[in-house]
Amino acid sequence: MRPNPFFFCPLLCALFTGAVCAQQRHVTGRLRDVHSREPLPGMSVGVEGFRSQIAFTDAEGRFGLAASGDSMVLVCSGTGYLTRTFPLGPMSRDTLHLGDLWMQPEPAREEDWEAGAQSLQVSDEEGEPDPGMPLLQAGRDLFLSRAAFDFSAGFFRIRGLDSRETAVYLNGVPMNRAYDGRPSWSSWAGLTDIGRHTEPSFGWAFSNTAFGGLLGAAAIRAAPSALRPGARLTASFGNRSYQLRQMATYNTGVGPKGLGLLLSFANRVGTTGYISGTPFSSQAGYAALEWHPDRANSLVLAGAWSRTRRGLSAPLTEEVAGLMGNRYNPHWGWYKGKVRSARERFEAEPLLLFLFTQQKPRLAWAIAAGAQWGVQMRSRLASFGAPNPDPSYYRNLPSFYFNSPLGANYYNTTLSANSFRASPQIDWEALYRTNHNPEQGGKAAYLQFGDEQRGKRMHVRTSISYRFLKRLSVQAALGYSVEDLGFAGRLLDLLGADYHEDRDPFNGTSNDLDGPAQKQTGDRIGYHYSLSARAWEGFLQARWQQGRWEAGGSVRYGSARYGREGFFRNQRYPDPAAAAPRVLSFGQLGFKAGLGYRLSGHQWVYGHWGHLTRPPLLRYAFADARENSTPFPLDGPETATGGSMDLFFRYPWLKGRLTGYYLRMAGGRSLRSYFAETGYGEAFMREATGGIASLHRGVEAGLEFRVNPSLALTLSAAAGAYTYSGEPRTWLYYYPGDRGLHSLPGNGVLDLGAPRLDGYHLGRGPEVAWSVGLSYRDPRFWWLDLRANYLGNSYEDLAVLRHARGFDLLPGTGEPDPAAGPGALEAYRAQGPLPASYLLNLSMGKSWLKGRHYVSVFAGFNNLFDQISRTGGYQQGRLATFSGLEEDTRSGHPSFGPKYWFGTGRTYFLNLSWSF
Repeated sequence: MRPNPFFFCPLLCALFTGAVCAQQRHVTGRLRDVHSREPLPGMSVGVEGFRSQIAFTDAEGRFGLAASGDSMVLVCSGTGYLTRTFPLGPMSRDTLHLGDLWMQPEPAREEDWEAGAQSLQVSDEEGEPDPGMPLLQAGRDLFLSRAAFDFSAGFFRIRGLDSRETAVYLNGVPMNRAYDGRPSWSSWAGLTDIGRHTEPSFGWAFSNTAFGGLLGAAAIRAAPSALRPGARLTASFGNRSYQLRQMATYNTGVGPKGLGLLLSFANRVGTTGYISGTPFSSQAGYAALEWHPDRANSLVLAGAWSRTRRGLSAPLTEEVAGLMGNRYNPHWGWYKGKVRSARERFEAEPLLLFLFTQQKPRLAWAIAAGAQWGVQMRSRLASFGAPNPDPSYYRNLPSFYFNSPLGANYYNTTLSANSFRASPQIDWEALYRTNHNPEQGGKAAYLQFGDEQRGKRMHVRTSISYRFLKRLSVQAALGYSVEDLGFAGRLLDLLGADYHEDRDPFNGTSNDLDGPAQKQTGDRIGYHYSLSARAWEGFLQARWQQGRWEAGGSVRYGSARYGREGFFRNQRYPDPAAAAPRVLSFGQLGFKAGLGYRLSGHQWVYGHWGHLTRPPLLRYAFADARENSTPFPLDGPETATGGSMDLFFRYPWLKGRLTGYYLRMAGGRSLRSYFAETGYGEAFMREATGGIASLHRGVEAGLEFRVNPSLALTLSAAAGAYTYSGEPRTWLYYYPGDRGLHSLPGNGVLDLGAPRLDGYHLGRGPEVAWSVGLSYRDPRFWWLDLRANYLGNSYEDLAVLRHARGFDLLPGTGEPDPAAGPGALEAYRAQGPLPASYLLNLSMGKSWLKGRHYVSVFAGFNNLFDQISRTGGYQQGRLATFSGLEEDTRSGHPSFGPKYWFGTGRTYFLNLSWSF
């Protein structure tokens, strides 16, 4: 019997009607932070098992999702938060309003911030690689998180750039210094709680705050309304920089009367860091008072204070590291039973901030002002007519006897190695005994002095943002800054002597012709001068969005005036004109454009391109600011041109970013001071290299694949090449009356022409890095991260004089060295990568939420296999002739081989916090 086709009609109609009804059902809600109660924009909301059903929360944290099926599991996720699932039963109506859904911050992000912040305390020593500043931007991007928390152990620099390229704003006030371009981290050192509300932009991307640097901008708002109300107590333990940190933060939020108070205090101490002889002591505080007279206006008055003292470490040659290990530090010794460091860094620079904002539906206006003053100082030992007190000085090492002009002396080599191992630290008692020697007549043979920098900075800035309808927004800002810095050598300790005779140790000339010849503790010695900067900057930006398209443009314009004035008239340049005030002027211009297209709800592509010219750093405005007011020999600003292409994608199961970038920089400057033995003569030299150009190109990737709500796989990778481009110019400055072998020009300046650096690599840390991770988040709020990392293609920083004119000359004669053929020269100019390093890092933690009390425990372990690697270094420039370098390396034990920074071995960081 053939079935009647009309029999299926009611069944098909019912199925069709059910399907239509299922498609028409709508789920709405809002995602909010469980602690701050703030809405969460840009979060992903989807249906488990249906990759096509996904929505993103808007600026108010709200979402609307078309859902099919009677029963489903809602999956909510986003960077920095634990993924949460919400089972939904059969729906009795077409629209289901879920109300507020609370998201738990991901503990790894919060606690990794604490661990990552430690790297800031060991990365700014002179000559040490600077890992850049991805930390403030890390919470929203997987690649930047890995760069901050894993790659930084190998001094990885994003795109080969340093922290100067991230423009940092605190409550609307720019924090980057005119002198060196770096943000003044020391102003709020250790107060990680106040930096949690940050609006970052990366690379050439647009920022609502400023034009930004080549690595973008980071705007920190440290005010009661911006942070979670309540109290937080934190205790941290580690072995990298400090051993103990205690921090307490209290925030009232903004109360019914419009008033709010934020207080944060931190104390960090340690007898030593991972490197021996690096004691650490720091105290810091921050206070902010906020007042909202009405819903549209607010005022914030804030102040920060930090006092930090810490011992500094040193780069090591392979010879010294082989004798004493990578944790060796020659800058300290025992004195009266306690560790005494010869090289310490001290910082105390209070900061005051004022911010007024007015927020209306379409208009936002702000005016910010800041003032900062204080002192930075680096201490060191100096000798005058006495042997160098540094235990690792080349005359104290076995290589000195290997390279004896009379042939290798193996007996003295063995004695030297044994003596160095037996007494590897500074003998403070011996220094005092030498100064007490009656033959000294009370004059100091040894003393401890500090390179002091006292300054004050002031900024005023106003900004405005206006939105036209929903498609076009415009931002503009205008700012003016003043920076006045005073530099001097400060006599800290005579080490038992009666006085110091203030003369140059290399040529015996007087440093202060108009002052007393004999100096006492607390006096200025060596040099005394000031630098000043006056700059203004305007910024205008427009961003447009319609449908799937987004575009924008930004322009920056301004100028800067740099000045220098000397206060010591030294015997090397006795003419008063050498110390007279000198002012230099520079302009700046920058523009960038961007175009984006949303391929779908899950993928979008964005391209940026930009060009800028900017003044050189204040520290590079004058050729030798300690000596005179001579401008840098090559005029002109720095320039940068480049762009990037980004592909973003976000699914419930996969999210990430793929980026390709290109950047060409030109007009760079470098200044170095050291004793050099050149083909023209030997003297204490000031090397000035200008017109430095470089190419930075490569790719970046950060991917997170979520296997299920608890388990995720991560991949972060960077592959680039950072090379010199073109031929810069190099000059040597020296005391005109000190011509060594009498073939140096008598005017005190030697033009070495254009060193051939094209194609050589910059010493900017690893060019290749990748990280593969496994992340588990248990629903009961414990978690574990395991990450395997690779860092490779690091190169030594070049000794420029090896590539300049005169390297092939015979010292004393000025004639070409017949042994310096093209092949032999290239052998000493070759640049190979440093050995790669492999690091295995582990993080784990547990958190508890009881009412409004949140307790978390975090433990992080870096470099579990305790692998020792060289993270960077530089070639010593002392031997600047082929014959001198060949003689030093012939034995295989060079006295002036490259100096390296070594990565830390196995380190740990434990963090306990209680929020209520």
